[in-house]
Amino acid sequence: MKKNVFVFSFLFLLSLIGLGQAPTPTILVAPSPLCSGRTATFTAQSTTATPSSIAWTVSPTTGAAVQTSPSSSLFIVNFSNAGRYVITLRWEFDGLGAATKTIAVNIIRSAESAFNASLTTYGLPNEIKLTDFSVNSTKIYWVFDNDFANKDSSSQTSRVYSSTGTFTVSHIALGPQGCNDTSAYKFTLVDESKLELPTAFSPNGDGINDVFRPSKLDAVTSLKVEIYNRFGIQVASWETVNGFWDGRTTSGLACDEGTYFVIAEGKGADGKEYKLKTTLNLFR
Repeated sequence: MKKNVFVFSFLFLLSLIGLGQAPTPTILVAPSPLCSGRTATFTAQSTTATPSSIAWTVSPTTGAAVQTSPSSSLFIVNFSNAGRYVITLRWEFDGLGAATKTIAVNIIRSAESAFNASLTTYGLPNEIKLTDFSVNSTKIYWVFDNDFANKDSSSQTSRVYSSTGTFTVSHIALGPQGCNDTSAYKFTLVDESKLELPTAFSPNGDGINDVFRPSKLDAVTSLKVEIYNRFGIQVASWETVNGFWDGRTTSGLACDEGTYFVIAEGKGADGKEYKLKTTLNLFR
């Protein structure tokens, strides 16, 4: 009887001084603020011991996509909906029992970047017209080619381009408490496409007009060329915009002087399609 009383008293004393109990979890949250459409990371932290098991839950589960194992020390959740969520962490320690920590987090509805971009014509000069269709934004900015010093905050804007090249328009939608969103439109401007073929070449090795290739090839994105002799036999062909004919057959034999027939089909960056047929004189 005395032994049982002693054991009970010892356990009661341990409970009073806090020994033999699992430490209360600490949950670190990042980033701040927590925005819809993004991931939030919750980290279980202990300064006294390593838990033998961890279990996370999120409530409600609607709009919360868990991206890590619930038994990991990291709990990563993508919140597609704004609102209040409860995160619960329960961990256990060998010989120390279990402890639970619950925190509530508020997910702020993010701005959603959306816009329409249209190029009015092909060729140069060219004008791009932009219209803002963002959702839940407090303000928007247009940034042209990363020139943040001259950003435009109009809901509708335009810009005229007078040179060819590749350009980028970024659309920044500012949301509540820094829950912003950005999207971009990258486009290439070319002048009016052109495809023209010469009517003669002289593959004699003098370095002058030694190969047959288009005499004008502006903004052509695809090209297929076939060359036939006067008997209708194909002697050369290629399907790249950089192709050419050196006056030899596919087996490497030099072709005779004379007249050949060329069929070229191509397409320009402006949508124009080409179907050319011409004669080609080969001189040695």
